[in-house]
Amino acid sequence: MGPFPGTIHIHGNRHNPEKAVQAAIDAGNHQSTDDDIQLSIFAGGSFSRRIHDGSYAIVWNRPIPGAPDHAQEEHREAWYAEGPGLNSVICELLALLLALRSLKVELERIMAFKLRQRRGGDDHVVCAMGRVFTDSLNNLQHLTTGCCANPIQADILRLCFEAAHELHVVPALSVRLELRWLPSHMEERLTPLLHWKADTIAYIAREGPFPGDIIIAGNCSDPYQAVHSAQQAEAHHPTLDNMQLAFFVDGSHNTLSQSGGYGVVWNRYDAAHQTGIGVAISGQALTNNICELLAIIEALQLMKTEFTRMMAARAGRRRGHVVKAMGRVFSDSRSNCEVLRHGTCGDLVQRKLVEACFEVAHELQTVPGLRVGLELRWVPGRMPPPLRVEAHRWADRLGGRARGLQVSRMFTRQTVGDEDEQVLGDVDSEETFWARFQEREGLMGPVNEGPGSILRRRAFIWSGC
Repeated sequence: MGPFPGTIHIHGNRHNPEKAVQAAIDAGNHQSTDDDIQLSIFAGGSFSRRIHDGSYAIVWNRPIPGAPDHAQEEHREAWYAEGPGLNSVICELLALLLALRSLKVELERIMAFKLRQRRGGDDHVVCAMGRVFTDSLNNLQHLTTGCCANPIQADILRLCFEAAHELHVVPALSVRLELRWLPSHMEERLTPLLHWKADTIAYIAREGPFPGDIIIAGNCSDPYQAVHSAQQAEAHHPTLDNMQLAFFVDGSHNTLSQSGGYGVVWNRYDAAHQTGIGVAISGQALTNNICELLAIIEALQLMKTEFTRMMAARAGRRRGHVVKAMGRVFSDSRSNCEVLRHGTCGDLVQRKLVEACFEVAHELQTVPGLRVGLELRWVPGRMPPPLRVEAHRWADRLGGRARGLQVSRMFTRQTVGDEDEQVLGDVDSEETFWARFQEREGLMGPVNEGPGSILRRRAFIWSGC
């Protein structure tokens, strides 16, 4: 690949990072002008070993050619990445490649403006400085040597060399290129703001706006991993000393009648049996995905209520420390898991519900004294024994029963004879439910106005017995 067409600076070390940090701060604060073109791009990557996906991002102050007082605007760009062989080093290297390519685009944009301002006969060459900051020491060392044993990383290195060489073909421009190492995970006062933003944006691009892990494990032909996780969570009974809650959700929809329903089942810390609700919903914009998404939102709302109750029960215990808890939601809607992972979808109503889901999920972190780890897990639905997850089957039946009645009801679970055959029966009394939960109408108000609106009816509780 030949030598890298620029200078690679690996300043400082773990014991003396001030030089590298100060160089990054100075570059980030420098204002590029029409006569002094200097661009500094900060690159960051994020990778999850647990989910095996990643992302990368770049941030820089983008100059506005011709603007008064050398005005500039902050520009951000992030991309999601997944695939075999992905790791944290490759995510960081992809960020470097994106930065080098963006550097060329920016310089071409600036030069196009300058060439329009030139008078006839003015053909002098403009000098510019381009800097890229990264905390990946490994990648800078590979760029210095020009070789790497990992074939995927080697291919991306080759693309980085090509992108760097292309900077020198911009007409009427002479570019001095620098790659600079920047120490990572420093305390706040030693972290350049733009570098912190690049890492944060990369993390958000990987995780999505959903404040937790979204795990889509297994598939229909090999569902054992997903089923095993769900069965373990179902068997766990939460206590005040081990605050782990698992919610199982499912939706049901009838296209002809535009009616739907969903069910949510979970174990409460102060109840000997499982608890569940069946909710009836209707609306012209209703789809099966929307029913499933409403079930996830309901589970997150109930999760916050349950954690709040548990923290109230712990009120007499030692104060002043943060209690850690884990909340899991199991759904068989792979499409909704994907939508919530990436944070985007085409349907307007579903998009608004996705935003509402993010808001409710973030509210979990507002319970005083509690830090909640959150997981949304895919689980296969309607599986035969021994792959059946009973709590999810009950959520399915609750949702179907609520849809069929079109009036949300309280349900019970009954054991018939010696067999483990369980049926649903109506319960006349609602006192237990109303003593614990308040009546809820709608989802943060109407989802939208007009024929696309969705009505969520009153939800009543089902208690295992």
